[in-house]
Amino acid sequence: PLSASHDNIVTIACASCGAVVDAAEAGKVLARVSQERKATPVIPLGSKGRLRDEPVEVIGFMRRHMEADGTKYFWNEYVLLGKENRLLWLTEYQGHWNIARVLPRSVLAVVGSVKYDKQEFKHFAGYRAQVDYVIGEFPWRVDVTETVQVNDYVAPPRMLSRENSETEETWTLAEYADPEEIRAAFGLKVAMRKPLGVYANQPNPHEDTHRKVCRRFWSFLLAALLIHAALLVGGSGRALLKQPVVFDPNDDEPRLSREFLLDGANGRIEVQHEAILENNWLGLGLTLVNKDTGEAWQAAREISYYAGWDEDGHWSEGSTSDSVVFSGLPAGHYMLAEDGDMDPASRPVSATLQVSRVGPRWSSLAVLVLFLVVFPFYTRVRRAGFEVTRWADSDHPIVTSSGDGDDDDD
Repeated sequence: PLSASHDNIVTIACASCGAVVDAAEAGKVLARVSQERKATPVIPLGSKGRLRDEPVEVIGFMRRHMEADGTKYFWNEYVLLGKENRLLWLTEYQGHWNIARVLPRSVLAVVGSVKYDKQEFKHFAGYRAQVDYVIGEFPWRVDVTETVQVNDYVAPPRMLSRENSETEETWTLAEYADPEEIRAAFGLKVAMRKPLGVYANQPNPHEDTHRKVCRRFWSFLLAALLIHAALLVGGSGRALLKQPVVFDPNDDEPRLSREFLLDGANGRIEVQHEAILENNWLGLGLTLVNKDTGEAWQAAREISYYAGWDEDGHWSEGSTSDSVVFSGLPAGHYMLAEDGDMDPASRPVSATLQVSRVGPRWSSLAVLVLFLVVFPFYTRVRRAGFEVTRWADSDHPIVTSSGDGDDDDD
């Protein structure tokens, strides 16, 4: 149960007349708030509830504002009395709620950030805050004419705020809360305002999705690499045939390879030629024949290699080797017929023919990886877009057009 003691109350604000009264001298009016700035709290004074397993009671309400570029921005603060008379705050800005407590000690601030509880908080904004309207009881002397310098540092879902007045410095630690959590805590019957825009310490809703997608990406990538490696080890590079062959410009007869066996359905073989060429070319007409079924597969290739010297030194173009892959082959006994096409004035060209069984191509793996990358890239873009929107309202906006500015994406 809550303690009924309010011994620490210094100021009492009247909702009816707008007067702010010194609790020690009840007849002394410290200030009078304009009724034009009167605000109605969503959580009525005196409301009791249970907030994150702690019994609380609303004892005070305040509206404050800051001004930027000639525009005033207002937010609401609720003073709560917790167990053992400990005080905590609820703040609300455009439907965004935070649960806050004053820290018992100062936090060391460095340029651009502070560290607290082994966590780095980045500077978000600095501004001057002024009280506009107060009702209820407060543990400090409220003066509506006084302003304080505020600096907010964020590490979503937490935020550190430093308030400096002429006489003291106060650090407050806040944590973002869902509006429905606040409604449930006090049993409110009214619908809560839907949050507008992105708040300074609002958790990035795309963060968890991005992490999950990245974990799945690495899992799928590892599986793809292992499967690809297994297929390569199991089927790649196994020679089915290797023999020399000579192409003569004066011989029009096709060259026939020895017979070789291909086992397993949907087989893939690679036909390779390594020719002895020097400033010459060789055209090849290949016909792969399944002797068991009579089916045939054809391909046309060309091997050419030229080299020489000029004023810039040695040069070369082309290659003395070539390969072609036949896919989707049924099991069976095969032979390869080769027709050579070359310069009639050329000397005979010697070459080595090799037929090997091959596994999946690396290009297939590359296509799969590119497909998988799309998903973490998409979630990363969504996450980064949320951060750009968050920091657009700060003193350090993320500049996306040139890549300058503070990149808070990672």
